[in-house]
Amino acid sequence: VATMVTRHPDDYRGYLHLAEMARARGRPADAVTYYRAAIARYPAEPEMLTDAATIALHLHDTTTAVSWLQAAVVGSPRAARARTRLYGVWRAQGKLADARRLLLDGLAQEPSQRTWSALLTEPDAGHAPIAAGAP
Repeated sequence: VATMVTRHPDDYRGYLHLAEMARARGRPADAVTYYRAAIARYPAEPEMLTDAATIALHLHDTTTAVSWLQAAVVGSPRAARARTRLYGVWRAQGKLADARRLLLDGLAQEPSQRTWSALLTEPDAGHAPIAAGAP
């Protein structure tokens, strides 16, 4: 893989492989470094962005994780893992209106998404549950 990165330094795939290897070996900080390099080369891959954000969250780097999750959702509005994970982060941060809007926007794209519908019926602190079709 290192040879791949040396021969093709502008190709994101070598860095992605290095990130996955670092993650598998229990080196999350190295994984985030390699993910960052891969994302810099190809920022339009929602699964990579979501995987990278998951590792960043484990390292308590919420700012980076949110940025990557937002990029995944913008790049692929049907990116269910990214949208669901971003919802959880925003809800934990108390950004309930943003979290709800995120799911409602997702349901506009994927009306049969049961997880998002179910999450919208959960009561939030200070807010009553809303129906999935409500604004």
